[in-house]
Amino acid sequence: MTDTDAPEKEGDKLYEAERELRHLRTTIASMREELEKVNIDKDHEVQDAVSASQDEIRQLRTTAQELRDKIDEVVIDKDHAVQDATAAANDEIRQLRDTAQQLRDALEAAGVDKQDALQALTSQYEDEIRQLKHTAQALRDELEYRNAEWQEKLQEAERASRDEIKQLRETIAALRDELDVKN
Repeated sequence: MTDTDAPEKEGDKLYEAERELRHLRTTIASMREELEKVNIDKDHEVQDAVSASQDEIRQLRTTAQELRDKIDEVVIDKDHAVQDATAAANDEIRQLRDTAQQLRDALEAAGVDKQDALQALTSQYEDEIRQLKHTAQALRDELEYRNAEWQEKLQEAERASRDEIKQLRETIAALRDELDVKN
């Protein structure tokens, strides 16, 4: 080995070290860019998941409101039906009383044995009135029964909505945790 060989070897080593340093810097820059891309992609995925969850929550709220509106509509319809049935029963009772009075008047005018005829007629109409009262009570009982059923269905719908919202929140929390773990 000569003195000239030593500087050449050192120059080669220096050249080789600089080349390796440039290569490492290029690799590091490339890895940084890739890491930034991955972080951006993850940020987009998180934003998409949050947006989808918010849309689903908005849809669930809309559905719950529509159910409440429908329930209100059913209650109003049932109230109208009860009022109509009550009005019809009251009208029929009034008509029957008027008819009974007209028959009483006709019996008196005809000079018939009004006491027996009136008693028979009264008994007949009292039976009819009793039957009508029984029918009216049966209608009231049916209405109360259906109203109780409706209340149970309403509570079930609200409970189902709450459960579904709870599940969605748990799913969102799990997805967030999963994303946090990945980050």
